[in-house]
Amino acid sequence: MQFNIKIDQALAVLEKNLQEHIVELAEANQVWTAQTVRALEELRDATKRDGLKASYEKVQQLFYKKPQDNRAMYSKFIGALKQAQVAGELNIQMDEDDYDRTFNDNWDWRIQSKTANSSYKN
Repeated sequence: MQFNIKIDQALAVLEKNLQEHIVELAEANQVWTAQTVRALEELRDATKRDGLKASYEKVQQLFYKKPQDNRAMYSKFIGALKQAQVAGELNIQMDEDDYDRTFNDNWDWRIQSKTANSSYKN
């Protein structure tokens, strides 16, 4: 089913979701950075004491599970809607899946970043 949605309404929701993501990302980056610094210090200390037993595993895991930044993805959709507005459009057509992604913040990439970033909550 296709239906019309006001661009202003979709933009407001996307921009709200973007701001929530920015706050989540800042918190995750802060915790991740502290954990990474601690892991690097532990690696440094282990290397000083007994280089043969020093392990890069903890640092490697942290770099593998970095917080995910989706600002570019939000910007892509926000920019497209703003361009439609500039062209004189007031509404866009959406189906149920488009609605779910836009209004429920249920994008595949967003679900992945919520999972990854939630492991770095204070």
